[in-house]
Amino acid sequence: MKKLTTLEIIRALPIDLSIKEKLQANYSSLDEYTKLQISEVCWNAFHQMKRRIEDYWQDRITSEIANGHRKADVDLDQQLYNEVWNEIENRIEGKVEDNSKLASIREQLEQLMKPQEI
Repeated sequence: MKKLTTLEIIRALPIDLSIKEKLQANYSSLDEYTKLQISEVCWNAFHQMKRRIEDYWQDRITSEIANGHRKADVDLDQQLYNEVWNEIENRIEGKVEDNSKLASIREQLEQLMKPQEI
């Protein structure tokens, strides 16, 4: 796992933009106890988000391999790790739109829900 700060975690979390901005602006001026509480909540949320991203990419990689769009390399764990961390880094940098991600997930779920043709 890459080293991240609490402020980077806050930027990565899919929370309301106004809350995110307020946390970022005020975090350094908070007392240590409040920082600790915020940090614990944010890190717990981050780990939940990371697990969901890992699940998403595991399913996507598996689907891409099954459909012939991705090669089944020996190093699938590294591929998964790279995809997950690319997405997290994009979230930290503000490059990921949650709505587009949800649309992509929704589309994939719809594909999975269609009756399988034999």
